[in-house]
Amino acid sequence: MYLTFRLGSLTLAIEGKRVERVIDAERILAIPRQSGDTIGVVEYKALLIPVFDFEALLDMNRSVAPHIVLFYGKESLNAFPAEAMEGVTEECVMIDSKEPHKFLEPLDVIYNDQVYRQLNLSAIEEYLNIP
Repeated sequence: MYLTFRLGSLTLAIEGKRVERVIDAERILAIPRQSGDTIGVVEYKALLIPVFDFEALLDMNRSVAPHIVLFYGKESLNAFPAEAMEGVTEECVMIDSKEPHKFLEPLDVIYNDQVYRQLNLSAIEEYLNIP
């Protein structure tokens, strides 16, 4: 199962087992001296979860996303803003690559698929050093 969402003009998917919850984006708190890859943090279950700017990573203009997708990283819970769709789909057949990427180009982050594109979270985590 995959959660489908919009990131800028792209319709993407993420494996359902990697998603903890989708919450309102109004809850993002700015933090001082944050890196360019981080928008801020969101409080969830007494934890402060970093919110990463995947649109900047993909060289997209920042849009106003109504949701935050909380996802499981390699070791911790992380988040990114997006517009989550109403339901889940079983139609995304691409799998997340386990190959490490030395240099990350925007097109290396996603795979083209006839139905949806899936975020390559392994490449993103490696590039941003997300635990």
